[in-house]
Amino acid sequence: MKPFRRFVYVAAFVTGVSHAASVFADPIQPAQSAPPEAPVSPREDVRLDYAALVRAITAVESGGNPRAVGQAGERGLMQIKLDTWREMTRRQFGQRLPFSRAFEPELNQQVGQAYLEHIAGLLTQNKEKLNDAFLAVLVAAYHCGPSCLESVGFTTRKLSPQVREYVERVLNLHTLYSSEERMLAMETHASDATPRAPN
Repeated sequence: MKPFRRFVYVAAFVTGVSHAASVFADPIQPAQSAPPEAPVSPREDVRLDYAALVRAITAVESGGNPRAVGQAGERGLMQIKLDTWREMTRRQFGQRLPFSRAFEPELNQQVGQAYLEHIAGLLTQNKEKLNDAFLAVLVAAYHCGPSCLESVGFTTRKLSPQVREYVERVLNLHTLYSSEERMLAMETHASDATPRAPN
């Protein structure tokens, strides 16, 4: 991921949805610091599933390895850089937490989700300028920074093939994980609704 205006190389990639389903069948679950779904855009009849998105980015960024370190110094499950860590922890906790704590799985995903929500807020403020699907722009901005997307007119079509591939893999996994969560919720609801035999 890229903290605001610095390019970051992401080394971990997933080859596709079917492969991801087998390799990351039980990834570490994201911290639930916000409701799992939030509006994507007033102009789109779509909901953003943060839980599934955090899982997808975790899979692509680090392969689910909480001790992962990227070539540019990114740390942990969501490969967060030092500058982003400092800014997001200050916003969330009122102080900058030590970067060594980026290796804590739950905290890393909590800070990563906070960064996603921060970017989503910036994009919402510029929603009239978006020239691509909100979710695709959000994922690309997580990877290469909001200023990168602004410089190409808020579209993924003008980004490098590597970034577009990253976005595609994250979106594929997001779709997969969202479907899994919906199916699980339906099964749970059906189980709860099943009449129980009297004792």
